[in-house]
Amino acid sequence: FERILSPNNSITKQSQPAIWHEFLRFESQVGDLPSIKKVEKRRLALHVELNELEGRETLLLVDRYKFLNLLPCSNDELKLLGYKDVSNINLSSTSTSLLTNGSVVNGTALLEQAAKDRRAILPRPDIKHLMPFRPTRNPLPGSHSTSGGVFPLPDTALYLVKVLPPSRNFEGPFVIIDELMERVARLNIPD
Repeated sequence: FERILSPNNSITKQSQPAIWHEFLRFESQVGDLPSIKKVEKRRLALHVELNELEGRETLLLVDRYKFLNLLPCSNDELKLLGYKDVSNINLSSTSTSLLTNGSVVNGTALLEQAAKDRRAILPRPDIKHLMPFRPTRNPLPGSHSTSGGVFPLPDTALYLVKVLPPSRNFEGPFVIIDELMERVARLNIPD
């Protein structure tokens, strides 16, 4: 964005507001507060220079407090203010083309390329290690059944399950859990 909006570039001032809007949106998503304020100040200076600020102060505030698709007020209030989201407007209709170093470049193509570059940087999850969801009605003994499906037991727990006798052979006595927990709580364990 900085290279596109630099003073030595041959982009006309009338075609820059849409690019400044995208630049501000980008900084709002990934930038810090000082960089956002710097971009807002430069965009405001452009609007003052183009005499487009009359009646737009409120609309610039809506842009400032907007994040992704969350808006600071309802759609009806936005319509009453005359707010039109710049991202919904086709940039090629507002500025037919942008001149860069003597060659004609479409503004939307530049913005789409910037979006692709941002997506390439974002981390992606490694789905190779995800276990597929396979719920079973009757889990096998020795398997660890959870609400997400059946998963193998950890090695130490699997060893313990193999060493213990099967549950069908156990006839008692049954442990009263509340009394056991009470005795464990009263137990004085030395350091």
